[in-house]
Amino acid sequence: TIAGESAASTQSKPKYGSHQEVQRAIADLRALFPENAVSTDPDALKNYGSSPNSYHPESPHSVVVHVKSTEDVVKVVNVARQYRIPVVAYSGATSLEGHFSGVSTISTDPNRRVILNMFQEVPGSICLDLSGMDKILSINGESEFLGFR
Repeated sequence: TIAGESAASTQSKPKYGSHQEVQRAIADLRALFPENAVSTDPDALKNYGSSPNSYHPESPHSVVVHVKSTEDVVKVVNVARQYRIPVVAYSGATSLEGHFSGVSTISTDPNRRVILNMFQEVPGSICLDLSGMDKILSINGESEFLGFR
């Protein structure tokens, strides 16, 4: 490391899963959830990854998964961990900060080459739609904690 720099500051960016790994993750998610719970519809991906209220750059997700329980969330996170795919939680798209937008990754796959540029950004995130977790389990006013499922 350079004098005065910590080892953490000189580490490279996280390595996310490749386009092929994203596709394998989507196949795994389809095997784990009912057909209507996993969407790769382009319009849905765009809607979940953008908002007319946000002024931040937008990027579609690779897949949207509609979960209904803590166990469903664990399944999605385990698949994401296995393939190194970012997960973006979504509950209503009311953010002005753009934290529901998809995450793009850089593809170096020569089969996805574009004219003059083989380094192309491609969607690479799982959108975790939490809107189906609408059952309040507990409310603790003192700690301002809401448990839901």
